[in-house]
Formats: sequence, structure tokens, C-alpha cells
Amino acid sequence: MLWLYLDFPQIQLDNLLLEQANQSVAIIIIDASENNIVQLNQTALNAGIKPNMGLATALALHHDLHPLEYNEQLEHQQLKQIAEWLYQYSADIALNSPKGLYLKVDSMLALYGNFANYWQNIQQVLNSLNYQFNYAVAKTPLAAKILASTRSQTFLLKETQQQAQLKCMPIEVLFQQRKTVQQLQRIGINTIGQLQTLPIKELNRRFDKNTINRLYQLSGQQHHGLTFFEPTLIFRQALELLFEVTNSNLLLTPIQALLKRLTLFLIQRNLVTQNIKLHLTQKDHDALQINIASAKGQQQAAAWLRLIELKFESVVLQSPVTDICLSCNQFEPQHSIMQDMFNQQESGLAPNELINQLEAKLGEDYIFKLSLKDTFHPALASHEQKAISAVHSALPLNKQNRPLRPSFVLNKPQVLSEPVELVLGPERVQTNWWDKHELYRDYFVARNNAGQLHWIYRQPNGNWFTHGLFA
Repeated sequence: MLWLYLDFPQIQLDNLLLEQANQSVAIIIIDASENNIVQLNQTALNAGIKPNMGLATALALHHDLHPLEYNEQLEHQQLKQIAEWLYQYSADIALNSPKGLYLKVDSMLALYGNFANYWQNIQQVLNSLNYQFNYAVAKTPLAAKILASTRSQTFLLKETQQQAQLKCMPIEVLFQQRKTVQQLQRIGINTIGQLQTLPIKELNRRFDKNTINRLYQLSGQQHHGLTFFEPTLIFRQALELLFEVTNSNLLLTPIQALLKRLTLFLIQRNLVTQNIKLHLTQKDHDALQINIASAKGQQQAAAWLRLIELKFESVVLQSPVTDICLSCNQFEPQHSIMQDMFNQQESGLAPNELINQLEAKLGEDYIFKLSLKDTFHPALASHEQKAISAVHSALPLNKQNRPLRPSFVLNKPQVLSEPVELVLGPERVQTNWWDKHELYRDYFVARNNAGQLHWIYRQPNGNWFTHGLFA
């Protein structure tokens, strides 16, 4: 059995868009319950600030601090998202929320051939996410976690190497309860290796069941009790802003970072999406929900960013924005588009792209298209429909079975007032008697003396009318 443990020591800090901030700003994340620092950037470290330091001490060392409150729920959500990305390359993943992941390796070696190929794929995903991480492998999940805490960033694939490293580790990395650590230290036990030399009977007499179970889990004699991650096809990424933003255009840079992650999510799954949602948390008002729709499935961040830029032209922020969340839960497969390699003519704006831009700028309630309905009644054969929904729900047209219809249909039929020659017909159009739009007509295609083609019909009483013209 072989397990890989991934430790993410500062997910919340890494998730901040630090490249937006002045590099001289010292950023710290505070655990409010303990009032101490749990995460900090390099500028804060250079100022002499250290992890677990109190806020008052940190302020005494550096007056220009930017403190943020630790958000465990945010880290948990980000950890789940990391697991979603890794799931494409590793089937058995268990969360150790909020900062770690267990990956079962041996079940994947048959696919990748060896550990080096497996790790290359995992590392490629992790590097693209820009999170700091530590890693280690061992024969048990707990041993892998403890070895990862050394931050040596090396793999000990042989069990003898793993055991040698574990024996040198302090007992604090094995037991979280301070009371247990103190009990062991009082009898001269300071390392895991010293603890493993004690007889189990002696340990059972001196320590509780949890301490013994922890040792069994380390050696693999007891199951670790992991619950494996089950992915859901939902994209959700949140970003906490370093500073309050009052101008919607200044939100485009952090939104672009979220869109890049959406693109990675879609590319890995060969999907596209037609709808995304932005959730802007405002400081003194209710959150602002913005829906962005596309006439066709999009995958690239640049395409979505253009639509958001147009949408923001009509967005008014009522108060400063502190957080951004991008979500999407509607997807469809990505289909390849065949292009003519001999057609070198550069086209203008594609119809779907034009609809996207008009809808983003004016709103979906102002953009319409004519769509066909499944009826032979001329007055009901087309109807007005929102442009984006018309693209998605347009009826497939079978040109071979479709009845002949003119390009121009009169709003109100006119009495036929000139001699014509019948060219094609009749086509009887008759609706059911219970239909409120009851109709009984025989339609013909006719040519007048000027050579124009008319669409005419005859009523049962023998009267003739012109209903349209063929272009």
C-alpha cells in the first residue's frame, strides 16, 4: 500500500490575488479565537513577524499591516476544488479538511506505469493552481501526513527510508493532545522511534485507547477510516479581496483570475458552459447577483471577460465590494468545429458573438429573434423569442419536407387584383374546427405579368387573396 499526502499550509493566503497588491504591504491572517497569526506573506516575514505571534506584537514590529480574519470554511471549499482538479488523475482522494489531501497511489500505478509518471501529472495540476504545498509518500495515510510535515519535498519510496525518517520525528507530530505529549515526555519519550520501542502492554497500562489507536494507524495495523471524495459537476470559486473596491472596472482583474480557473476546469473535462454567475459581496448592502449568458457554449476566459466588461457598463455598486464568487452548474460537451482549410476569408463578428455582446450590453429582455413554430398556420408559423433562448431551442429544419413559403409575408392579406398564372399548387391549409384560429385555404404560387411570384390563396367561397411575395 502506498499513500501520497498533500499539505496546503496557507490556502487562504494563496487564494488572495497578491499580484494586485503593493508588494510592500505586509499581509497577515489572524485566528480570531486565539488572536494569533496563522498565515503571513513574505513581506510580513521580512519585518520579523512570525507564525503564532500575537496581533499586538506584530503591530509593534510593523505598523503598516493588512490583517484578515482566518476563514476555515473558505479553505474547506478551496480544498474541495483542488480535489476536483486532481480527481482527473487520481481516483481515490480523501479530504483532511481544511488543509490536506490523502491520495491512494498504488491503485493508479497500473494506469501510469510507475510513480514518476503519476507524480508528473499531479504536480502539473498543482503548479497550475499556484498553491504552496508539501508532500510525502508512505505505506499508511498517517505516516505520509507526518512525513509531509517535515517539508523536505523529497519522496522516500522505500519503506526502510520512511521508517528511518519517522523514528527521528518528535512525538508532537503524532499526537495533537498536549496532555498526551507531556505524559510521554515525563517518561523520557521524545521521538516516535523511542515510543515504538515500548511494549504494547506497557502502553495499554499507562495510556488511553486513543493513544494506542494512533500508533496502530501509524503502522497500518488499524484502518485509518478515510471517506473518499465524490466529485460533483459544479464549479464554484470565491476570492477575498485585499481592499474594498468601489469601481466595478477594478473588479475585472480578480474576476479574470477566477475565469482562468473556470477555463482550466472546463478544458480538463472537455466541457463548455452557456451561463455563469457572479456573486459580489457588498459591505453595507445585499450581495449583487449578476448572470452572464452566452448564445453558444464558451470555454475560454477571454470570451467571458468581454461579456462581463459589457455587463459592467450598466452595473452600479451600492457599496464597496469585499468578496467575489464565480459559479457555474450547467455544462455541455465540447464539440469540435470543422473549418474549411481552403477558405482564407476573414469573417466579421459571428452571429452568436453579436448576440452575446448585445445581450451583455442591453440586457436579455431587449434582444429578440424570430423563431419557427411547428404549425402550418401562416400567421402562427413564427413568433418572437429572446435571442439567447432562441439559439438553444430553435427547431431543426428539414428543407426537403418544409413547405414552400415566401420571404415576405403581408401583415394582412390583400384581395388579388391582377391576372396571374398558377405555377404551383394547391397546398391545402386546414386547421381543426375547435381551434380558435380556424383556417381553410388552398394556397398557390402564381406569376403576374411582370414576372413576380406571389403567394396567393383561395377561400371556399371562391375569393382570391395575395398573402406574400417571393424574393
